[in-house]
Amino acid sequence: MTGSDYTKQMETVVKRTIKENELEAFEEYWDLSRELIAELPVRAFYVVADEGYGNLAIITDRSIIDIEADDDDDDLGYISVTTIESIAKVHFRAGPVPTIPDSEDAQLTIILSIAGAAGSGPYWIAETDAEYQHLTRFGAALMSAINGH
Repeated sequence: MTGSDYTKQMETVVKRTIKENELEAFEEYWDLSRELIAELPVRAFYVVADEGYGNLAIITDRSIIDIEADDDDDDLGYISVTTIESIAKVHFRAGPVPTIPDSEDAQLTIILSIAGAAGSGPYWIAETDAEYQHLTRFGAALMSAINGH
C-alpha cells in the first residue's frame, strides 16, 4: 500500500485523546506501540475513547495494529498485529452486532475474519456521527490495503 504517512497526525490526535479521557492504561500501551512500530508508515488510523477506555487501530503497508486498554478492566489491555495477507473477510455492519455486546449503540461495526482462526478477529465500533465518518474512512483505507493499493 502506498500513500500518505499520517504518523504525525495520529500522534497529535492520540495525545489529545489520552489527555481528554484520562487514559492511563492506554497511554502505557501507546508508549510501547511507538517503540514497536516506530519505523512503520501510518496509512490510516481510527481512534475511539471514553473516560478510562481507549482503542486505536493503525493500518501500515502490511499490517493492522490494534491497541486497546481499559482502566476499569482487570485485563488492562493489549497490542495486537494482524497481517493484511491473513484477512479472509471484512464485514461492515450498519448497527449493532448481536455477538458483540458493546455494539448495542453502534452506527457502524467493522469486523475482520482471519484466515484459519476460529471466531472473529479485531473489530471497531462507531457510535457517534463523527466516529462513523472516521470509521468509514478507515474502512475504505482497509479495503485499499487488502486490494494492494
